Amino acid sequence: MLKVFDSLKKPSVDHLGQFWQAIVDRQPKLFEAELWDLLQHKSKTLRDLAVTGLVRASGVSAIATASELLTARKADSRMGAAQLLQELGDAQAAPALAAALESEESEKVRAAIHAALAALGDKPEAEEVTHVVPLAELEADFEKQQKKLKLPAKATWLDLNALPPLVATDGSELSKLALTFLVQKQSKHKTITPAPDILPLLAHVDRTKSGEFARAILRQWLGSEQAAGDRWALTLAGMFGDQRTLPSLTEPIKSWAENARHKLAEYAAQAVALVPGDEALMMLDSLANRYRSKFKNIGKACKAALEEAASARGVSLDELADMIVPTLGFNEEYQRDLPDTEVKVVLQPDFKVTFFYPDTEKETKSPPSTLSDNAKEDIKTLKKLIRETVKGQTARLELSLVRQRSWSAQRWSELFEQHPILQSFASRLVWRSLTADGAGNRLFRRYPNGLLADAAGELVELDESDHTIVMVHPLDLDAETLLSWQEHLGRTNVAPPFSQLDRPTVALDPKHGNRRTLATAEGKSVSCGTFRSRAEKRGWIRGSVVDAGGICAYYKSYPGAGVDVFVGVEDMYVGQDAQEIIKLGTAFFVKEESVATGSYTYDEPYSADDPRVIAFADVPPIVYSETVSDLEAVTL
Repeated sequence: MLKVFDSLKKPSVDHLGQFWQAIVDRQPKLFEAELWDLLQHKSKTLRDLAVTGLVRASGVSAIATASELLTARKADSRMGAAQLLQELGDAQAAPALAAALESEESEKVRAAIHAALAALGDKPEAEEVTHVVPLAELEADFEKQQKKLKLPAKATWLDLNALPPLVATDGSELSKLALTFLVQKQSKHKTITPAPDILPLLAHVDRTKSGEFARAILRQWLGSEQAAGDRWALTLAGMFGDQRTLPSLTEPIKSWAENARHKLAEYAAQAVALVPGDEALMMLDSLANRYRSKFKNIGKACKAALEEAASARGVSLDELADMIVPTLGFNEEYQRDLPDTEVKVVLQPDFKVTFFYPDTEKETKSPPSTLSDNAKEDIKTLKKLIRETVKGQTARLELSLVRQRSWSAQRWSELFEQHPILQSFASRLVWRSLTADGAGNRLFRRYPNGLLADAAGELVELDESDHTIVMVHPLDLDAETLLSWQEHLGRTNVAPPFSQLDRPTVALDPKHGNRRTLATAEGKSVSCGTFRSRAEKRGWIRGSVVDAGGICAYYKSYPGAGVDVFVGVEDMYVGQDAQEIIKLGTAFFVKEESVATGSYTYDEPYSADDPRVIAFADVPPIVYSETVSDLEAVTL
């Protein structure tokens, strides 16, 4: 019947897709034989439908037939088999896939087999290559394959001859054929990860000497039209880059995001994750915060990379964020070496740098006049990394204040008393020491001499056995104590990195504890652009996009408190002119992650009767205060 349908009607792929979708949804078992034929179709759309149908009709019993198809003559048949085995996700398919990989010549089919193996938990990583093939053997193989080794035809911007060499761990330089193999295989790989076929070659690359190659190939690509199809250049830059590669990878992200090239921005963020060292993770943390609400896909890509790093280390995201604050090479005396000189770079409390000459014991604001290009580039990169680090930590710590995140006294001391970057934050913020039973409650800051003391100068000693440390929120203080600390900071010329003791506060009237609807912004009108800008800077995120691109709400999360807050919006939609007026509605506090958001997701709370809505008395005072202050600020 199906062959008659195909031959007489000559339907398009779209029509065939509709026809097969109906079969897959209703009677896949009845047409199992035909689905096996469809699995070998040249159309990926139809192969995908066949995979879905066979999974439903046959389940794991399809593994044997699919494994046999891995040796079929047609590449489409082998591709379909790999796709099906990946979707089945059963480990017993791994041997057949691994065996097929040995003889498979089609790049696309090899990629499909690798994807299937990865789905089965057999994902190869560079460091997991236990049998290292000798470099000479690999180079000899490249000689045999040289007629097949070709650079991507569309990458006319690429000039291999102009690239610095890639140096092997034995000190030799990789041949041009090896570089061609590297580019060819990586260009066929769709994700920002090393192509599995290049892993044996990667095992020989000296990563301590590959940074120049990474920056050079990135410069060539950035000088082109930056086609998304050439994103493999970003992967190579990440794989072979060092901390000096990071500015070149991250600086274009803002421009790409603002010029509707969001995927490139995501690819760049994923490439940053390939660069070794905590500096790269710090960059991702900074980008994740920066794009938390605006250009959220970029922020999500950064967060996903951070979550993977956190999982690998067995820690939470908060703990990882503490661990990856880079020292940028500065020691306990705030000094680091300047390449090719005896001069030391010195980090100042205001995060500026000076230059110390050990032979004369003099310190200057300007670097030596006769510096090597290497030293000049080091200073340039260092200043960018300092700016990015400070910006990222400022945003992170302010969020920690709002969330009232705590540290054990021991961990706080390790971070804020010993870390060359975080020490300055400890000196410019006010902290509170608490015991588990609440008996101890002392306020302090770190003085420039390293001592911990209160506003009157009385020393504070931390008991690392049972104390926890939090940043002070003005709601924690009575009027007299708050004033004394504000005067202390003014008298000692201490400028906090963000608004701490002078941030606006709103206390809940105890009479209103049973209320469940917040009318602070209700009925107020504001231009769409003004609202978006003000709200998103304060961490509010667009809710669901529904019919005709309509937007019904914005929301903000307080993860540490287990609370989200939604505020309704009227007359707002995607692509709206910034000058158009929107109206704000009622706000509701709800249990964290109890409300779903997404495309055509209608789940926002609309009344106090919603069981997810929380009464004001059950909302942490700081969450209540920060929310009301936000809503007042966005509607000024």
